[in-house]
Order: sequence, then structure tokens, then C-alpha cells
Amino acid sequence: MEEIIRSKRRALVKIAWPISLQSILTVGMVMIDSVMVSGLGGEAISGMGIALAINLMIFSIQLGIANGTKILVAQAQGADSCIKKPFLFGIITNFSVSFFIFILIYFNLDRIIGAYTNLPEVLLCAKSFISINVFIIPITAITLTLGFLFRALGKTSITLKGFAIELPINLLLNSLLIYGCLGFPKMGLYGAALAGVLSRIFRLAYLSYKFIRTQRGILNQRITFIKTAWKDWVQYITIVGPFSISTFTTMLGTNIYLIIFSHLSLTEYTAYNLLLPIMGLVLTIINALASATSITLGPLLGAGKFNEANNSAKVCVSTTLTFIGLLAMLLVLCIPLYPYLYSWGKMTNNNIIQFQELIPFASILIMLRSYNIIISNGILRCGGDNKFPLQVDMFSLWCIGLPLCAVFTFVFHKSILWAFSAMVIEEVIKLKPLHDRYNGTVWNKTVTV
Repeated sequence: MEEIIRSKRRALVKIAWPISLQSILTVGMVMIDSVMVSGLGGEAISGMGIALAINLMIFSIQLGIANGTKILVAQAQGADSCIKKPFLFGIITNFSVSFFIFILIYFNLDRIIGAYTNLPEVLLCAKSFISINVFIIPITAITLTLGFLFRALGKTSITLKGFAIELPINLLLNSLLIYGCLGFPKMGLYGAALAGVLSRIFRLAYLSYKFIRTQRGILNQRITFIKTAWKDWVQYITIVGPFSISTFTTMLGTNIYLIIFSHLSLTEYTAYNLLLPIMGLVLTIINALASATSITLGPLLGAGKFNEANNSAKVCVSTTLTFIGLLAMLLVLCIPLYPYLYSWGKMTNNNIIQFQELIPFASILIMLRSYNIIISNGILRCGGDNKFPLQVDMFSLWCIGLPLCAVFTFVFHKSILWAFSAMVIEEVIKLKPLHDRYNGTVWNKTVTV
């Protein structure tokens, strides 16, 4: 039995480490932007924090569609059925939704940014970044769907190489464009945004090339796509829709948290924006482990191997909690080092001290969130149990977390530590219902389109 468990853990790690590294590289680019932009001052950091929050909310929609598509592709592979249909539904739906969001933001930029803050300097910084960065939205839709297709097929090294191409290009362009080097103009936040868009285009080009070279056979599969298109699309949305709604509402809640925090002092608000890239990094690692879990379980469920899927799920949960627990400890142990990371910029001692005080609360939060995400996104939704996690997320966020945060901030005028604790309480509320659902058998079934 021990050998079987070790074998399953090795299989999970084999899938998870490229995905985790991809996630680290993705958020690593955000952290690079954050550290380099910190030299422009607190207003630039806060403005970029608003842009990051908006981007994460949009990314959550794209991620929900891509994740749902990935699960259907993985189960189709396990069932030895057609992969082309869920893939085409995924890429068409993701691009269409993303292009609509792009148009919406592009023509309503001032109104959207104004909902986050009323500080003129921060507004100007946010607008300068988003006005360029908005073009990354439709590009990311295609990039993400292609990447998750490769993940579902177990070819995680391809998406890893795509990230490995994007990161150094992003770093180089940031160095050249933000402060102006080697004859390039000093563009500030415009330069950071432009670097992100251009480097993402390089990754899209690589993934498109690999798809044409290695997965052309998917497009040659024969399907009754035209005859049953509407019926199949409705079935696809029924499966993927709750996933996308859940990720979107969760990220929308994160944005509302950010809006509430913006009514605290500038020192507290800046500290939270310094924390956002780190939280984003950890969250993407957690999501990567959840993605690896669904990739592991999907073919088993598709093939009807339900007992094996149940045993594999237990290994995935224990492995995730162990890894994230070590990561949370590392964040706390590194508290004395954070001042050196931002010492070259224009961050004040109060900004850094407030940021350090948030780290222990953030470590507790990521431990709770890791368990909830691995259960809901990695296991329950992999078996098509989408509505229950959505209901739990909606209740804990909109009925518990956000109201508590608003009360602490606007009624009792407490510090950011109290406001941040509302996010921790929100995750505690999710624990029991998700745990009980996981111990049941609702999720252990085959789902195909």
C-alpha cells in the first residue's frame, strides 16, 4: 500500500511540478513588474495594484473556461472519445468572452478605475498601465486555452517552455522600457504594460507552433459539430458555466476587498498592494496543484475507475497540504528579508512594517485556501459537481467575508489586520461543507460532452 501511495505521489508531482513552475513564472512576471515599478513610488504601486486586481478578475473568467475545458478533454481522453469538440467549444467561448470584456474596458476605462480609488495620482497611474495592458486580454484567452489543452493531454513541458520564453523577454523589456536604457525612452508604467503585452505574444506564437506541429490530428477528428452544435454547446456551458461563475465571483470579491482596503490609510493600502503579488503567486501554485489533481483524476473518471480515483484524490490532498504548509512557513521565516527587497525603491519604513505584519495572517489564509481549492477545483468539479462548490463560495464570500470586512472598516474603523481577518473567516466557513462533500461520492462519476 505504501508503495502504491508513493507511486501516486510521484505521478502527481511529475504532473504538478511543471504546472507549479509555470504558475511561479506567470506571477513572477507580476512580481518583477511590482519590484521594478516600486522605484516609481507608492502611487505607482497602488495604481498597478488596481490593474492587477482587474486583470485577475478577467483572468478568473478565462481560467474558469479553460479549466472546465481541460477537465472535459482529460475525461474524453480517458474514455477514448473525441477531444476536438470540447477543445473547439473552449477556445471559441474563451476568445469571444474575452474580446467582449476587452471592448467593455477599453471604452469605459475611467469609470472602471474610478470605482477603485478617488486618489488622483493613483488614478493616473492605473490608467496609464491599463490603457496598454488591456490588449493582453484576447491574447491570453487563446494562450490559456492552448496551454490547458496541453496540460490535459499530459504535455505540461510544452506550456512550461512557453513560460520560459515569455519571462526573460518580459524582464528584458521591463529593464529597457520602464526607466529607459540603451537609448530606449523612459516610459514608466506604460513601459511595464507594453513589456507584458509583447512578451505574451511571443508565448502565444510558440504554443501555436507546437499545436500545429504536435496536435494537428485533433482538428482532423470527425465530429457532428454542425448538426448538434447548439445542444452540445448548452451541455458544455452547463458543465463549464458554474466553474467560470465561481472563479469570477471569487475574483470579483477580491476586487471588492481591494476597494474596501482603499478606504484605509495610504500606508495600509500600499502594504496590501505589496502583498498582492505574493498572494497571487501562492494562489497560482495552489491552482496548479488543483489542476494537476484534475488531470490525474480526469482520465480515471472517464475510464470508470472510480475506486482508483478516490484513492488518488486522497494522495493529492495530502501532498498539496504538505507542500503549501512548507511554503506558508517559508513566507513567515522570510519576514526579516522583505525590507531588503524594496529598500532600493521609494517605499517608506511604515509601508514595509505594515506589509510584514500582514504576512502571518496571509500564511494562515493560504493554508485554509489550499485545502478548499484542492477539494472544490481539483476534485469535486473534476467529476462534474460544480453547483455545490459555487453555492459554498457565494455564501461564504457575499454573506460572511465581504460584510465582515466592510463592518470592520466602515463601522468600527479598525486597522487593515481586522479587515484582512475577514478573508480568513471566509475560508473557515467553507471548510466543513466542502470536506463533507468530498467524503461523499457525488463527484466520483464520468462527465463528457
